[in-house]
Amino acid sequence: MPSLKWQKLLYNIASEIINKLGSLALVETGRWRNLEVDLESLKNAVSTIQAVLLDADRKFSLNQQVEVWLRGLKEAIYDADDLLDDFATDGLSGQAKSEDKNSAKEHLIKGRTSLSQEALGQEIVAKCVRLPSGIKSIRALLYCKNTESEWQSFKEYELSKMQEDNILSTLNLSYDHLPSHLKHCFAYCAIFPKDCEIDMGNLIYLWMAQGYLDSSNSSQSFEEIGFSYFKNLLSMYFFQDDVRDRQSNIETCKMHDLMHDLAILVAGEEIVTLSKSNGCVEKTTRQISFDIDYLPRNSFNAKKARTVLLDKRNKCNWENQIFPEFECLRVVDLGDYRREVPSSIYNLKHLRYLGLSFVGIIKLPDSIARLQKLQVLIIRSNDHLVRLPDSIVRLQNLQVLILDYCGMLQGLPKDIKKLVDLRHLSFYRCNFSRMPIGIGELTRLANYMHL
Repeated sequence: MPSLKWQKLLYNIASEIINKLGSLALVETGRWRNLEVDLESLKNAVSTIQAVLLDADRKFSLNQQVEVWLRGLKEAIYDADDLLDDFATDGLSGQAKSEDKNSAKEHLIKGRTSLSQEALGQEIVAKCVRLPSGIKSIRALLYCKNTESEWQSFKEYELSKMQEDNILSTLNLSYDHLPSHLKHCFAYCAIFPKDCEIDMGNLIYLWMAQGYLDSSNSSQSFEEIGFSYFKNLLSMYFFQDDVRDRQSNIETCKMHDLMHDLAILVAGEEIVTLSKSNGCVEKTTRQISFDIDYLPRNSFNAKKARTVLLDKRNKCNWENQIFPEFECLRVVDLGDYRREVPSSIYNLKHLRYLGLSFVGIIKLPDSIARLQKLQVLIIRSNDHLVRLPDSIVRLQNLQVLILDYCGMLQGLPKDIKKLVDLRHLSFYRCNFSRMPIGIGELTRLANYMHL
Protein backbone atom coordinates (compact mmCIF):
# COMPACT_ATOMS: atom_id res chain seq x y z
CA MET A 1 0.00 0.00 0.00
CA PRO A 2 1.45 3.38 -0.94
CA SER A 3 2.71 5.37 2.01
CA LEU A 4 0.16 8.17 1.72
CA LYS A 5 -2.63 5.61 1.97
CA TRP A 6 -0.92 4.08 4.98
CA GLN A 7 -0.73 7.47 6.63
CA LYS A 8 -4.48 8.06 6.22
CA LEU A 9 -5.30 4.53 7.33
CA LEU A 10 -3.10 4.71 10.43
CA TYR A 11 -4.40 8.12 11.40
CA ASN A 12 -7.94 6.77 11.35
CA ILE A 13 -7.02 3.72 13.43
CA ALA A 14 -5.25 5.94 15.94
CA SER A 15 -8.42 8.02 16.25
CA GLU A 16 -10.39 4.87 16.99
CA ILE A 17 -7.91 3.89 19.71
CA ILE A 18 -8.19 7.30 21.35
CA ASN A 19 -11.99 6.98 21.31
CA LYS A 20 -11.67 3.60 23.00
CA LEU A 21 -9.34 5.01 25.64
CA GLY A 22 -11.92 7.63 26.47
CA SER A 23 -14.79 5.19 26.84
CA LEU A 24 -16.42 5.04 30.25
CA ALA A 25 -16.13 1.26 30.47
CA LEU A 26 -12.38 1.30 29.87
CA VAL A 27 -11.81 4.16 32.27
CA GLU A 28 -13.72 2.32 34.97
CA THR A 29 -11.83 -0.90 34.30
CA GLY A 30 -8.54 0.98 34.43
CA ARG A 31 -9.47 2.54 37.76
CA TRP A 32 -10.39 -0.87 39.11
CA ARG A 33 -6.98 -2.25 38.04
CA ASN A 34 -5.03 0.85 39.14
CA LEU A 35 -3.93 1.44 35.56
CA GLU A 36 -5.19 4.98 35.07
CA VAL A 37 -1.65 6.35 34.58
CA ASP A 38 -0.75 3.61 32.07
CA LEU A 39 -3.91 4.23 30.05
CA GLU A 40 -3.30 7.98 30.00
CA SER A 41 0.28 7.38 28.85
CA LEU A 42 -0.92 5.14 26.04
CA LYS A 43 -3.45 7.79 25.01
CA ASN A 44 -0.72 10.45 24.93
CA ALA A 45 1.54 8.14 22.88
CA VAL A 46 -1.15 7.45 20.30
CA SER A 47 -1.95 11.18 20.11
CA THR A 48 1.73 11.84 19.41
CA ILE A 49 1.68 9.21 16.65
CA GLN A 50 -1.32 11.00 15.14
CA ALA A 51 0.59 14.26 15.04
CA VAL A 52 3.54 12.56 13.34
CA LEU A 53 1.26 10.89 10.81
CA LEU A 54 -0.12 14.24 9.72
CA ASP A 55 3.38 15.03 8.43
CA ALA A 56 4.18 11.53 7.18
CA ASP A 57 3.57 12.02 3.47
CA ARG A 58 5.78 15.16 3.46
CA LYS A 59 8.56 13.20 5.14
CA PHE A 60 8.12 10.38 2.65
CA SER A 61 8.57 12.74 -0.27
CA LEU A 62 11.91 13.75 1.24
CA ASN A 63 13.19 10.36 2.34
CA GLN A 64 12.29 6.99 0.84
CA GLN A 65 13.41 5.24 4.02
CA VAL A 66 10.37 6.64 5.80
CA GLU A 67 8.36 3.88 4.09
CA VAL A 68 10.09 1.37 6.34
CA TRP A 69 9.36 3.58 9.33
CA LEU A 70 5.68 3.76 8.37
CA ARG A 71 5.52 -0.02 8.05
CA GLY A 72 6.78 -0.44 11.62
CA LEU A 73 4.47 2.28 12.88
CA LYS A 74 1.53 0.55 11.24
CA GLU A 75 2.28 -2.64 13.16
CA ALA A 76 2.62 -0.70 16.41
CA ILE A 77 -0.79 0.90 15.92
CA TYR A 78 -2.42 -2.46 15.21
CA ASP A 79 -0.74 -3.94 18.28
CA ALA A 80 -2.02 -1.10 20.45
CA ASP A 81 -5.54 -1.70 19.16
CA ASP A 82 -5.31 -5.43 19.89
CA LEU A 83 -3.87 -4.72 23.34
CA LEU A 84 -6.78 -2.45 24.18
CA ASP A 85 -9.19 -5.08 22.92
CA ASP A 86 -7.49 -7.60 25.19
CA PHE A 87 -7.86 -5.24 28.10
CA ALA A 88 -11.53 -4.50 27.41
CA THR A 89 -12.28 -8.20 26.91
CA ASP A 90 -10.70 -9.08 30.22
CA GLY A 91 -12.82 -6.42 31.89
CA LEU A 92 -15.96 -7.90 30.34
CA SER A 93 -14.99 -11.34 31.49
CA GLY A 94 -14.79 -10.35 35.17
CA GLN A 95 -18.68 0.21 -12.18
CA ALA A 96 -17.12 0.75 -14.54
CA LYS A 97 -18.88 -0.14 -17.89
CA SER A 98 -17.89 1.41 -21.28
CA GLU A 99 -19.79 4.49 -22.54
CA ASP A 100 -19.50 6.55 -25.72
CA LYS A 101 -18.68 10.24 -25.70
CA ASN A 102 -22.29 11.46 -25.68
CA SER A 103 -23.28 9.15 -22.85
CA ALA A 104 -20.20 10.19 -20.91
CA LYS A 105 -21.06 13.86 -21.33
CA GLU A 106 -24.60 13.29 -20.05
CA HIS A 107 -23.37 11.38 -17.00
CA LEU A 108 -20.59 13.75 -16.13
CA ILE A 109 -22.27 17.13 -16.23
CA LYS A 110 -25.76 16.12 -15.24
CA GLY A 111 -27.12 18.20 -12.37
CA ARG A 112 -27.38 21.77 -11.27
CA THR A 113 -24.38 23.59 -12.74
CA SER A 114 -23.79 27.06 -14.15
CA LEU A 115 -23.21 27.53 -17.87
CA SER A 116 -19.49 28.11 -17.33
CA GLN A 117 -19.29 25.02 -15.09
CA GLU A 118 -21.13 22.99 -17.73
CA ALA A 119 -18.63 24.15 -20.34
CA LEU A 120 -15.80 23.14 -18.00
CA GLY A 121 -17.42 19.72 -17.60
CA GLN A 122 -17.52 19.31 -21.39
CA GLU A 123 -13.79 20.08 -21.54
CA ILE A 124 -13.13 17.36 -18.97
CA VAL A 125 -15.26 14.91 -20.97
CA ALA A 126 -13.26 15.71 -24.10
CA LYS A 127 -10.07 14.74 -22.27
CA CYS A 128 -11.68 11.47 -21.10
CA VAL A 129 -12.87 10.16 -24.46
CA ARG A 130 -10.20 7.46 -24.46
CA LEU A 131 -11.03 6.48 -20.90
CA PRO A 132 -14.73 5.51 -21.10
CA SER A 133 -14.49 2.99 -18.26
CA GLY A 134 -13.39 5.72 -15.89
CA ILE A 135 -16.12 8.21 -16.76
CA LYS A 136 -18.48 7.11 -14.02
CA SER A 137 -15.76 7.35 -11.39
CA ILE A 138 -14.80 10.86 -12.51
CA ARG A 139 -18.44 11.91 -12.58
CA ALA A 140 -18.88 10.68 -9.02
CA LEU A 141 -15.74 12.51 -7.95
CA LEU A 142 -16.90 15.80 -9.48
CA TYR A 143 -20.31 15.31 -7.91
CA CYS A 144 -18.57 15.78 -4.56
CA LYS A 145 -16.87 18.97 -5.77
CA ASN A 146 -19.38 21.80 -5.71
CA THR A 147 -17.59 24.90 -6.95
CA GLU A 148 -16.31 25.83 -10.36
CA SER A 149 -12.87 26.46 -8.89
CA GLU A 150 -12.75 22.85 -7.62
CA TRP A 151 -13.62 21.55 -11.10
CA GLN A 152 -10.95 23.82 -12.62
CA SER A 153 -8.38 22.53 -10.13
CA PHE A 154 -9.31 18.95 -10.97
CA LYS A 155 -8.90 19.61 -14.70
CA GLU A 156 -5.53 21.34 -14.37
CA TYR A 157 -3.80 19.26 -11.72
CA GLU A 158 -5.38 15.84 -11.21
CA LEU A 159 -6.73 15.03 -14.66
CA SER A 160 -3.42 16.03 -16.24
CA LYS A 161 -1.66 13.33 -14.18
CA MET A 162 -3.79 10.52 -15.59
CA GLN A 163 -2.22 8.14 -18.08
CA GLU A 164 -4.72 7.65 -20.90
CA ASP A 165 -3.68 4.01 -21.30
CA ASN A 166 -4.10 3.21 -17.62
CA ILE A 167 -7.73 2.89 -16.57
CA LEU A 168 -6.77 1.78 -13.07
CA SER A 169 -5.08 5.11 -12.38
CA THR A 170 -8.34 6.83 -13.33
CA LEU A 171 -10.32 4.72 -10.91
CA ASN A 172 -7.70 5.33 -8.28
CA LEU A 173 -8.55 9.03 -8.41
CA SER A 174 -11.99 8.26 -7.01
CA TYR A 175 -10.49 6.10 -4.27
CA ASP A 176 -8.03 8.84 -3.27
CA HIS A 177 -10.94 11.24 -2.72
CA LEU A 178 -12.94 8.90 -0.49
CA PRO A 179 -13.16 9.72 3.20
CA SER A 180 -11.03 7.38 5.31
CA HIS A 181 -13.93 5.29 6.64
CA LEU A 182 -15.06 4.46 3.10
CA LYS A 183 -11.47 3.63 2.14
CA HIS A 184 -11.45 0.93 4.83
CA CYS A 185 -14.77 -0.49 3.69
CA PHE A 186 -13.86 -0.59 -0.01
CA ALA A 187 -10.39 -2.07 0.50
CA TYR A 188 -11.82 -4.84 2.67
CA CYS A 189 -13.79 -6.09 -0.36
CA ALA A 190 -10.52 -7.35 -1.84
CA ILE A 191 -11.12 -10.41 0.33
CA PHE A 192 -13.98 -11.57 -1.93
CA PRO A 193 -13.34 -13.53 -5.15
CA LYS A 194 -13.76 -11.76 -8.47
CA ASP A 195 -17.28 -11.64 -9.89
CA CYS A 196 -18.87 -13.07 -6.75
CA GLU A 197 -22.25 -11.92 -5.49
CA ILE A 198 -21.75 -9.97 -2.28
CA ASP A 199 -24.55 -10.13 0.26
CA MET A 200 -25.04 -6.53 1.33
CA GLY A 201 -26.30 -7.30 4.82
CA ASN A 202 -23.44 -9.67 5.49
CA LEU A 203 -20.94 -7.12 4.15
CA ILE A 204 -22.20 -4.58 6.66
CA TYR A 205 -21.79 -7.12 9.46
CA LEU A 206 -18.20 -7.74 8.37
CA TRP A 207 -17.49 -4.00 8.36
CA MET A 208 -18.97 -3.74 11.82
CA ALA A 209 -16.82 -6.58 13.15
CA GLN A 210 -13.70 -4.81 11.86
CA GLY A 211 -14.70 -1.56 13.58
CA TYR A 212 -15.19 0.38 10.35
CA LEU A 213 -18.63 1.77 11.24
CA ASP A 214 -18.41 4.99 13.22
CA SER A 215 -21.40 5.33 15.53
CA SER A 216 -19.78 7.55 18.15
CA ASN A 217 -21.72 10.69 17.18
CA SER A 218 -24.85 9.16 15.71
CA SER A 219 -28.24 7.99 16.88
CA GLN A 220 -28.40 5.60 13.93
CA SER A 221 -28.06 1.85 14.30
CA PHE A 222 -24.97 0.16 12.91
CA GLU A 223 -27.08 -1.25 10.07
CA GLU A 224 -28.25 2.24 9.10
CA ILE A 225 -24.69 3.55 9.23
CA GLY A 226 -23.37 0.59 7.22
CA PHE A 227 -26.14 0.99 4.64
CA SER A 228 -25.27 4.68 4.20
CA TYR A 229 -21.62 3.68 3.61
CA PHE A 230 -22.72 1.07 1.07
CA LYS A 231 -25.04 3.51 -0.74
CA ASN A 232 -22.23 6.05 -1.00
CA LEU A 233 -19.89 3.48 -2.55
CA LEU A 234 -22.66 2.22 -4.86
CA SER A 235 -23.48 5.75 -6.03
CA MET A 236 -19.79 6.23 -6.91
CA TYR A 237 -19.73 2.93 -8.86
CA PHE A 238 -17.41 1.06 -6.55
CA PHE A 239 -20.23 -1.50 -6.52
CA GLN A 240 -22.60 -2.42 -9.36
CA ASP A 241 -25.27 -4.91 -10.48
CA ASP A 242 -27.28 -4.53 -7.29
CA VAL A 243 -30.12 -7.04 -6.99
CA ARG A 244 -33.28 -6.04 -5.13
CA ASP A 245 -36.18 -7.88 -3.52
CA ARG A 246 -39.87 -7.22 -4.16
CA GLN A 247 -39.78 -4.25 -1.80
CA SER A 248 -36.80 -2.78 -3.72
CA ASN A 249 -34.42 -3.48 -0.84
CA ILE A 250 -30.88 -4.21 -2.00
CA GLU A 251 -29.90 -7.82 -1.37
CA THR A 252 -26.68 -8.39 -3.31
CA CYS A 253 -24.21 -6.57 -5.51
CA LYS A 254 -21.02 -7.20 -7.47
CA MET A 255 -17.75 -5.40 -8.10
CA HIS A 256 -16.51 -4.74 -11.63
CA ASP A 257 -13.27 -6.64 -12.28
CA LEU A 258 -11.36 -3.34 -12.52
CA MET A 259 -12.77 -2.20 -9.20
CA HIS A 260 -11.76 -5.51 -7.67
CA ASP A 261 -8.24 -5.00 -9.05
CA LEU A 262 -8.24 -1.56 -7.46
CA ALA A 263 -9.30 -3.00 -4.10
CA ILE A 264 -6.44 -5.51 -4.27
CA LEU A 265 -4.02 -2.71 -5.18
CA VAL A 266 -4.93 -0.44 -2.30
CA ALA A 267 -5.20 -3.29 0.22
CA GLY A 268 -1.70 -4.48 -0.58
CA GLU A 269 -0.33 -7.39 1.46
CA GLU A 270 -2.78 -6.68 4.26
CA ILE A 271 -5.58 -8.64 2.52
CA VAL A 272 -4.81 -11.97 0.82
CA THR A 273 -6.91 -14.57 -0.98
CA LEU A 274 -4.97 -17.82 -0.90
CA SER A 275 -5.39 -19.70 -4.16
CA LYS A 276 -3.39 -22.01 -6.42
CA SER A 277 -1.90 -18.95 -8.11
CA ASN A 278 -1.31 -16.94 -4.94
CA GLY A 279 0.08 -18.38 -1.74
CA CYS A 280 1.93 -15.37 -0.35
CA VAL A 281 1.18 -14.53 3.29
CA GLU A 282 3.25 -11.92 5.13
CA LYS A 283 3.58 -11.07 8.80
CA THR A 284 1.62 -7.91 8.08
CA THR A 285 -1.33 -9.79 6.51
CA ARG A 286 -4.48 -9.13 8.53
CA GLN A 287 -7.33 -10.56 6.43
CA ILE A 288 -7.21 -13.99 4.76
CA SER A 289 -9.66 -15.93 2.62
CA PHE A 290 -8.91 -19.50 1.59
CA ASP A 291 -9.77 -20.47 -1.99
CA ILE A 292 -7.79 -23.73 -1.73
CA ASP A 293 -8.24 -27.04 0.06
CA TYR A 294 -4.80 -27.21 1.65
CA LEU A 295 -2.90 -25.13 4.18
CA PRO A 296 0.23 -23.34 2.90
CA ARG A 297 3.09 -23.39 5.38
CA ASN A 298 3.46 -19.63 5.28
CA SER A 299 -0.13 -19.18 6.48
CA PHE A 300 1.23 -19.06 10.00
CA ASN A 301 3.18 -15.90 9.18
CA ALA A 302 -0.06 -13.98 9.77
CA LYS A 303 -0.35 -14.65 13.48
CA LYS A 304 -2.10 -11.30 13.96
CA ALA A 305 -4.74 -11.92 11.30
CA ARG A 306 -8.20 -10.51 12.01
CA THR A 307 -10.26 -12.35 9.36
CA VAL A 308 -10.37 -15.96 8.20
CA LEU A 309 -12.93 -16.88 5.52
CA LEU A 310 -13.00 -20.49 4.37
CA ASP A 311 -14.04 -21.43 0.86
CA LYS A 312 -17.37 -23.20 0.61
CA ARG A 313 -15.68 -26.13 -1.13
CA ASN A 314 -13.19 -26.74 1.67
CA LYS A 315 -13.21 -30.39 2.69
CA CYS A 316 -9.99 -30.56 4.69
CA ASN A 317 -9.59 -30.67 8.42
CA TRP A 318 -6.77 -28.27 9.26
CA GLU A 319 -8.81 -25.61 11.04
CA ASN A 320 -7.70 -26.79 14.48
CA GLN A 321 -4.16 -25.90 13.42
CA ILE A 322 -5.12 -22.33 12.57
CA PHE A 323 -7.37 -21.03 15.29
CA PRO A 324 -5.04 -21.67 18.25
CA GLU A 325 -2.36 -19.68 16.40
CA PHE A 326 -4.51 -16.75 15.25
CA GLU A 327 -5.48 -15.27 18.60
CA CYS A 328 -6.47 -11.83 17.26
CA LEU A 329 -9.25 -13.04 14.94
CA ARG A 330 -12.35 -10.86 14.82
CA VAL A 331 -14.09 -12.59 11.89
CA VAL A 332 -14.41 -16.32 11.26
CA ASP A 333 -16.67 -17.80 8.57
CA LEU A 334 -16.37 -21.54 8.12
CA GLY A 335 -18.18 -21.65 4.78
CA ASP A 336 -19.59 -25.02 3.74
CA TYR A 337 -17.84 -26.83 6.56
CA ARG A 338 -20.31 -29.65 7.36
CA ARG A 339 -18.43 -30.80 10.45
CA GLU A 340 -18.50 -29.95 14.10
CA VAL A 341 -17.10 -26.52 14.92
CA PRO A 342 -13.44 -26.67 16.06
CA SER A 343 -13.44 -26.20 19.82
CA SER A 344 -10.50 -23.78 19.59
CA ILE A 345 -12.83 -21.16 18.05
CA TYR A 346 -14.47 -20.63 21.43
CA ASN A 347 -11.17 -19.36 22.83
CA LEU A 348 -10.99 -16.43 20.39
CA LYS A 349 -11.71 -13.64 22.83
CA HIS A 350 -11.54 -10.89 20.16
CA LEU A 351 -14.12 -12.58 17.92
CA ARG A 352 -16.97 -10.31 16.74
CA TYR A 353 -18.39 -12.32 13.83
CA LEU A 354 -18.97 -16.07 13.63
CA GLY A 355 -20.45 -17.55 10.44
CA LEU A 356 -21.61 -21.15 10.75
CA SER A 357 -23.85 -21.55 7.71
CA PHE A 358 -24.02 -25.07 6.27
CA VAL A 359 -21.89 -26.26 9.18
CA GLY A 360 -22.67 -29.72 10.54
CA ILE A 361 -23.49 -28.60 14.08
CA ILE A 362 -25.49 -30.97 16.21
CA LYS A 363 -25.28 -28.63 19.17
CA LEU A 364 -23.43 -25.52 20.25
CA PRO A 365 -21.40 -25.94 23.43
CA ASP A 366 -21.88 -23.84 26.54
CA SER A 367 -18.36 -22.52 25.95
CA ILE A 368 -19.76 -20.18 23.28
CA ALA A 369 -20.37 -17.85 26.22
CA ARG A 370 -16.60 -17.21 26.30
CA LEU A 371 -16.97 -15.11 23.15
CA GLN A 372 -17.83 -11.98 25.08
CA LYS A 373 -17.02 -9.66 22.16
CA LEU A 374 -19.30 -11.54 19.73
CA GLN A 375 -21.66 -9.20 17.88
CA VAL A 376 -22.85 -11.37 14.96
CA LEU A 377 -23.77 -15.05 15.04
CA ILE A 378 -25.07 -16.55 11.78
CA ILE A 379 -26.27 -20.16 11.57
CA ARG A 380 -28.08 -20.87 8.30
CA SER A 381 -29.23 -24.08 6.60
CA ASN A 382 -28.64 -26.56 9.39
CA ASP A 383 -30.80 -29.70 9.56
CA HIS A 384 -29.25 -31.06 12.76
CA LEU A 385 -29.25 -28.27 15.33
CA VAL A 386 -32.08 -28.87 17.81
CA ARG A 387 -31.46 -26.25 20.47
CA LEU A 388 -29.27 -23.34 21.43
CA PRO A 389 -27.39 -23.51 24.72
CA ASP A 390 -28.82 -21.45 27.58
CA SER A 391 -25.37 -19.88 28.00
CA ILE A 392 -25.86 -17.95 24.75
CA VAL A 393 -27.81 -15.32 26.68
CA ARG A 394 -24.54 -14.32 28.37
CA LEU A 395 -23.27 -12.84 25.09
CA GLN A 396 -23.97 -9.28 26.17
CA ASN A 397 -22.57 -7.70 22.98
CA LEU A 398 -24.58 -9.87 20.59
CA GLN A 399 -26.49 -7.63 18.16
CA VAL A 400 -27.31 -10.01 15.27
CA LEU A 401 -28.65 -13.56 15.59
CA ILE A 402 -29.60 -15.29 12.32
CA LEU A 403 -30.98 -18.83 12.42
CA ASP A 404 -32.60 -19.13 8.98
CA TYR A 405 -33.47 -22.56 7.54
CA CYS A 406 -32.65 -24.45 10.73
CA GLY A 407 -35.64 -26.77 10.38
CA MET A 408 -34.99 -28.89 13.47
CA LEU A 409 -34.42 -26.01 15.85
CA GLN A 410 -37.11 -26.17 18.51
CA GLY A 411 -37.02 -22.63 19.81
CA LEU A 412 -35.06 -19.82 21.43
CA PRO A 413 -33.66 -19.77 24.96
CA LYS A 414 -36.28 -18.77 27.53
CA ASP A 415 -34.02 -16.02 28.91
CA ILE A 416 -33.42 -14.41 25.52
CA LYS A 417 -34.53 -11.14 27.06
CA LYS A 418 -31.04 -10.95 28.61
CA LEU A 419 -29.58 -10.24 25.16
CA VAL A 420 -30.23 -6.55 25.75
CA ASP A 421 -28.14 -5.38 22.74
CA LEU A 422 -29.91 -7.63 20.22
CA ARG A 423 -31.08 -5.56 17.23
CA HIS A 424 -31.67 -8.13 14.49
CA LEU A 425 -33.19 -11.58 15.00
CA SER A 426 -34.09 -13.86 12.09
CA PHE A 427 -35.38 -17.43 12.18
CA TYR A 428 -36.87 -17.71 8.70
CA ARG A 429 -38.24 -21.19 7.90
CA CYS A 430 -37.78 -22.43 11.45
CA ASN A 431 -40.62 -24.44 12.94
CA PHE A 432 -40.90 -22.92 16.40
CA SER A 433 -43.96 -24.05 18.35
CA ARG A 434 -43.97 -20.88 20.45
CA MET A 435 -42.00 -17.72 21.13
CA PRO A 436 -40.30 -16.91 24.44
CA ILE A 437 -42.35 -14.46 26.48
CA GLY A 438 -39.30 -12.27 27.08
CA ILE A 439 -38.80 -11.41 23.43
CA GLY A 440 -41.09 -8.44 23.90
CA GLU A 441 -38.62 -6.98 26.40
CA LEU A 442 -35.85 -6.63 23.82
CA THR A 443 -36.33 -2.90 23.37
CA ARG A 444 -33.48 -2.50 20.85
CA LEU A 445 -34.80 -5.21 18.55
CA ALA A 446 -35.45 -3.34 15.30
CA ASN A 447 -36.83 -6.32 13.39
CA TYR A 448 -37.20 -10.05 13.44
CA MET A 449 -38.29 -12.49 10.76
CA HIS A 450 -40.03 -15.74 11.55
CA LEU A 451 -41.99 -16.78 8.44
